[in-house]
Amino acid sequence: MIDQSIVDIGGHHYEYAQHVLSAAQAAGHTPVLAAHRQFKSTEAPWKVFPAYRLGFWKRMSKATLGERLANAYTALYHHFFVLKTRLFFSQLGFLWVVRNSAIEYLRWHPFDSAFKIGYAAALAVIFLPIRAVFRILAAIIPFRNFFHQIWDAAWTSVRGALGLLFESLSSGGTLQEWRFQRRKARLFAADTLELLRALKPEAGDLIFIPTLGIPEMIGLIEVWEKYPQALNASYHLLFRRNLYDGREWQYPNQDALLTPLRNAYLSFRSRASAARVFFYTDTEELTKQHERVSSLPFHTCPIPHTESPSVRVATPTRPLQLVYLGDARAEKGYHFFPALVEDLRRDFLATGRVEFKIQSNYNIPKGESEAVVARCLLQSIGGDGVTLFLEPLPSEQYRAVLREADLLILPYDRDNYYARSSGVLIEALTAGIPVVAPAASWLGRQFAEGVYAYRNQLLEKLGEDVVPIRRHQLWQQTGSGKSWYLGASKEISFGGEDRAAQAWISVPADAAYLWVRMTLEGTEEGHAVLVSTTGVDRAGRKCEEGSDILSPGYNSAQVVGLVPVGPETTKVLLNLRHAFADVELTGTAFEAGFILQDPGAPPLPLSAIGVNYTHVDKLSEAVREVLAHYDHYRNTAMDNAPAAYDFHNAGRLVSMLSTMAEAPVEPPQPSLDQRAARNAAARVTA
Repeated sequence: MIDQSIVDIGGHHYEYAQHVLSAAQAAGHTPVLAAHRQFKSTEAPWKVFPAYRLGFWKRMSKATLGERLANAYTALYHHFFVLKTRLFFSQLGFLWVVRNSAIEYLRWHPFDSAFKIGYAAALAVIFLPIRAVFRILAAIIPFRNFFHQIWDAAWTSVRGALGLLFESLSSGGTLQEWRFQRRKARLFAADTLELLRALKPEAGDLIFIPTLGIPEMIGLIEVWEKYPQALNASYHLLFRRNLYDGREWQYPNQDALLTPLRNAYLSFRSRASAARVFFYTDTEELTKQHERVSSLPFHTCPIPHTESPSVRVATPTRPLQLVYLGDARAEKGYHFFPALVEDLRRDFLATGRVEFKIQSNYNIPKGESEAVVARCLLQSIGGDGVTLFLEPLPSEQYRAVLREADLLILPYDRDNYYARSSGVLIEALTAGIPVVAPAASWLGRQFAEGVYAYRNQLLEKLGEDVVPIRRHQLWQQTGSGKSWYLGASKEISFGGEDRAAQAWISVPADAAYLWVRMTLEGTEEGHAVLVSTTGVDRAGRKCEEGSDILSPGYNSAQVVGLVPVGPETTKVLLNLRHAFADVELTGTAFEAGFILQDPGAPPLPLSAIGVNYTHVDKLSEAVREVLAHYDHYRNTAMDNAPAAYDFHNAGRLVSMLSTMAEAPVEPPQPSLDQRAARNAAARVTA
């Protein structure tokens, strides 16, 4: 296993390696780890080659001369900016601001308050005559406009040249990024060549690289060309980063930007035809992205760093542990925690019902701006019940915090994590820990089918308390004014906000919940339906709103929504539309209705295993839902854990790699039927 980002025992990358290599050893392989040259530990239970000079992430590389010069310029400019700001807000700066309106300032200033301008007034007395002299000289110098134009032209040229220089030296500049990628490929090739010459690969050996990009892939070609014996082994390349932003219907507009990647894959295919190479991602969505760009067969592999489900235990009597694990960065929603802590303070923190444990180390040296502000706020409002981990957690401490977690909160960016995986989510699901995650993201899809199964069971169990709406309900489409009756076909179509399908529905007495069930057609493209309700009372006043985003799982296109209905609500406007785009969706086998409850009966849980919230504004509401029915969520999470672990475990990953190594290499450009069959075989139900 090659992971050039491992520098010590501990951290996410080493945890991954530990699980995979332990499973490989149990399967009869001889495990070997190739890591970064900074790896000095002798505690690893297998042979370690500290072979690599450059890690996968740029922050792990030593700064070049150009980067050091650029950093020095940035630091100098920062100090200059601070000095200028302090001068502007000093007494002297104030005098400069009011230099042409001193009389107006005297009118504004209270007559019984001192000026307190002190030494600045003396400096002003000296400066103003000098300024007047320069104004007189400027007025009498001939051709001053000519010299001014020469100065402007010269300064513009110098500034342009300096801009190109600093762009080439800047760590974030295009040229420097291009040079870094070339350097990555060159050093990865040289270090891998040295490693494989020491290992002398033989037939049957497996080389697994779970952290790589295109530069490392291209570097492998140079290794095989210079050292043909390396071709004895099979190579298994795992790509875990998304190529496209957003969802499938947004991909075509980004294809042109990915032409360099497509060319790199074409080059790899033509130059590496003699190598036994297999390609993987760890999500179905990423597999589709990489196959779209590369025209190579990709396989979806499990996430291996999981523990077998623990024995079911009773709800603890101690405060429930609300946990966030992962570094503090914006795309993981770290900056939403100050508001969440404040919202839960009075009802849960102050009463000792919950405690927060929030990992708060930055992902970059000085932290992202959102994370810096959020961490400062958490430190200022913290105290009893809020624990922040300001440094990366060692492996043992990380596992201990996860084992003690009663609820894992993951307010990740829905679009950034539409295709990318989250290891900590899978760790929680396999351990039977309830989770809160955004709906219609990769995280939400991992337990969506379990949620819909619970709601179907609930509707079947309640029997006579489930009241369907009448089939001849009148529906209308917003924007077009089109209206229709649903009829016996039970098929309903809707688009985006301007083409939503909506109906006013009378609420029966004792109704407590509104449910919606349908099978979405064409949902392999990442579509989702937003179910929203607006309730009004007898006087026609709006008294409540509710919403639910329904995204299909991997094995079924059926979705089931459940939205509370208040006791004062007499009519509900039910609105169905595409959750993210103006794309038409069709729901078949459509049903909707109400669940009746006796007044004073305890509320029903809305979900199972965890809660998929519709918008980050609903994050606190989702957490409160889990806390209000904690025994239910813990039990359903524990019921789901064995199925999750059966799919996501290191033994299954090693078995998959071994099986692929023995199979013939698949030709490029598999048919859509082949892809669908392979993807379906890899899916697991919640």
